[in-house]
Amino acid sequence: GAYLYSNLGFALLAQTVATSQSEDFHTLLRQTILSELDMHHTVIVRLLGPRMSRLPMGYDLATGSPVPVKTAGASGFPAMGGAGAIVSTPKDMMRWLRWNMGLRAEDPLNDLLPALQTPSTRTTTGPGGKGSELGLSWFIAKQSPPRSPAYDLVWKDGLIPGFSSFICLSSSESPGKTPSDYGCFVLTNSEKNGPNALYLLCTELMEIMRSPDAPD
Repeated sequence: GAYLYSNLGFALLAQTVATSQSEDFHTLLRQTILSELDMHHTVIVRLLGPRMSRLPMGYDLATGSPVPVKTAGASGFPAMGGAGAIVSTPKDMMRWLRWNMGLRAEDPLNDLLPALQTPSTRTTTGPGGKGSELGLSWFIAKQSPPRSPAYDLVWKDGLIPGFSSFICLSSSESPGKTPSDYGCFVLTNSEKNGPNALYLLCTELMEIMRSPDAPD
């Protein structure tokens, strides 16, 4: 089967959940996820207001020109904020990574991790998705690096004008119960670095960490 990635699909799912709870998407996101994980500096970009001026400027590497921060999604459809319009910080991203790696012991959200990180369909992504399997919030790709043992990489990229990001972790045999061994993320204020370049960077970092010669 074929798979087409769609931000609109995720937004429709988010809006359905929010509507069923009679709450707006951002409030529900903060109550159920961000506050639980102590991610107090993570918000939807359209809610920043005057704080927009504090965000780093994005750049187009091809021209060297700055790219103004753009609000992703649509103001009339708030759930689109969850499909490319969330602003975070390195500290909050580390909290997000640690939770997904199962490093927050006894966290009440840990029961979600098996469903999120286990392939939910036999359909795989095309070349741009590295032939990955699909979890509910992650891609899962089989890695056969030359210098370390094979493993499954749980990953997700992000891209809006002027910015790109990547986060990944090694899969756990029992997400939420057995911690993942390795993980990393990269945030960059250049769109031209792009998800493909960050995929290569992060998988190389993972191989370095997983190498038998890596320091403790």
